[in-house]
Amino acid sequence: MFPAPSVENGGYADLVDERGNHADILKFASKADIVVCCLAMNSETIGIVNNDFISVMRKGAILINISRGGLLDYDAVLTHLKSGHLGGLGIDVAWTEPFDPDDAILKFPDVIITPHVAGVTELSYRDMAKVVGDVTLQLHAGKPFTGIEIVN
Repeated sequence: MFPAPSVENGGYADLVDERGNHADILKFASKADIVVCCLAMNSETIGIVNNDFISVMRKGAILINISRGGLLDYDAVLTHLKSGHLGGLGIDVAWTEPFDPDDAILKFPDVIITPHVAGVTELSYRDMAKVVGDVTLQLHAGKPFTGIEIVN
């Protein structure tokens, strides 16, 4: 789903087949072969990928979550993996951390888990190194560490 093209977002109308908003989420889920969840987690999005959402997805569709574990309803995902309705799951984030090695999700051959690296790029590594360096200098100079320097 994309907002309407505008000067602010570069007018990318040629890259979008269809536009919509939050109210259209189930309509879009029903048309997708692959759903990639990359939302911020807040009071409106916790559990947004729930039983209703997965039920309207095409049988055999793939679900990928690269943002926060709390966006997916664990029981709904597990139920739809067991039934075969969900064709596959790719997650870069977990419901609990550390990830439980006995989690039932791990028993499915069509599940791929990566160690929260979906946002890792050369630029992000440079930014992380800069933050570590800045905080080290800050602490060495006796300045208090506020914790706001690092945001994930």
